[in-house]
Amino acid sequence: MLAVRDDRRQARIQRVFDEYMDFRKNNKTAGFDGLQKAGVATLENDREIRDLADRIVKHGEWDPLTPRDLLDGVDLKKLFDIAAKERVNWSSPGADVEAFIQKHNLK
Repeated sequence: MLAVRDDRRQARIQRVFDEYMDFRKNNKTAGFDGLQKAGVATLENDREIRDLADRIVKHGEWDPLTPRDLLDGVDLKKLFDIAAKERVNWSSPGADVEAFIQKHNLK
């Protein structure tokens, strides 16, 4: 049962990773915007999102969760769920991760 659960977890992370990398290869987007568009909100929890970001970095890309110190103590699942619900466009000039975190009391 644990092996099946881990396989599903890895498949979810890989699916979002593949989408993110496709965006990167085509220079469409990156960072928070790339994660959001790649479907990060479909991951199940904070750990899966952080594992996804680590996988992206290990693949030679910039850390999409930069700056990490700003995200210490933040539940990324909650952050991206709220962002998806509110249709946040992270690439817009007014998008501010720190302000978003404060507005929603995520830290």
